[in-house]
Formats: sequence, structure tokens, C-alpha cells
Amino acid sequence: MKLVKMFVAVLVVATLAVVGFADWSQRPVSPLPLPAPDAVEVDPPTSIQTEAEEIFSRAFWQPPGAGDKILHAERREWADATSVKKWQWFLEIEGSPELIKYLRDDNAFGLSPAQKVTSVEKAPAWFVYPAAGVDFLKSRRGQMTLCFSKSGNRLLATDAGSGLRPGAPEPIKDPIAPDSVRPPAAGRLPNSIPPTPQSR
Repeated sequence: MKLVKMFVAVLVVATLAVVGFADWSQRPVSPLPLPAPDAVEVDPPTSIQTEAEEIFSRAFWQPPGAGDKILHAERREWADATSVKKWQWFLEIEGSPELIKYLRDDNAFGLSPAQKVTSVEKAPAWFVYPAAGVDFLKSRRGQMTLCFSKSGNRLLATDAGSGLRPGAPEPIKDPIAPDSVRPPAAGRLPNSIPPTPQSR
């Protein structure tokens, strides 16, 4: 009799454990929100760049095409003596059909449609989202936002992020081993993924 009670107790505990685990594993896990990189700070940026083609190339990982007209461009950086700590860029473009297809239709950066996007604090005066007639694509975790005109080829784009983390220290050079045998040195990687590789 005692053995039967013990067996029933073990069976009940095991059943509760299985049911509890199954219930726990089925709960939706909400990702922890990443802290937003506060690229817009009270202190002014240490540098402001306006070289339109360079900002375009760094933003979209490719140079502007022949049909792309950059109306405005600005990149802000907050840096110390060693590296860039935060960055933020803004672009206003009359995009070619190829650029619009690459960014919106091909969704090169894996952005999600967004119904409403708040205006960017301390953006340049020319960077204002229209009240209507636009479609938005926005990064789920980052701050990249693309605003496409429904009736034309106008595009407003912005992104912000933290600066580069320090790279790995240089490996100690072995005076005996030739360079061809030595493994490649660890370095820094960009903090955003490259766009989907597709021909433009």
C-alpha cells in the first residue's frame, strides 16, 4: 500500500512537471527591448558631415545611382579621442525607380511596415515627415526609418546608433611563424547587417 502511494505521488509530481514545462514553453516570449541609442543628446555633436554621396553610400551600402538625386544629407557624430560613440544620419532623396525598388520592394534592409512614426527629435529643419500620402518602413529594433511618397519618388531616410566597440587587441606576432600560417587577426564588424545581396 505504501509503495502504491509513493508511485502515485511520483506520477502526480511528474505529470505536474510535464504540464508546467509545456505551459511555460508555450508562453510567448517578448524580446527584451534594446536600449535606444540616444544619438540626439543635449551636447552638440563633435562633427556634422554634409558630403551627400558619402552619407548615401554609408547609409545604403552602395553609391547613388545615376538617377538618384540627393536633395539633403547630414550625418552627425559624437566622438571622443579614440572612436565614434554615437552617430545619426538624415537623407532626403528623389530616388530612381531602381533605388525605390531596392529599398521598398526588395526590402534590402529587412524593415517592417509601420503605420505611424513619430518625428525625430532635433532633426534638421528640412527633415519633416508629411502628414499623409506616405508609406513607412521601420527597423524593429534599431532606428532606421524610410518614408516613401505614395505619389512620387521622394524618400526621407534616417538611422541612428551607437559607435563602434573597440576591436580585439592585436595578436602578439610570432617571429618564427610565417604570415601564411598565422590565423587572421580578429577585428571589428559593423553593428548592422549588410543589405540582402541582390543586383540592382
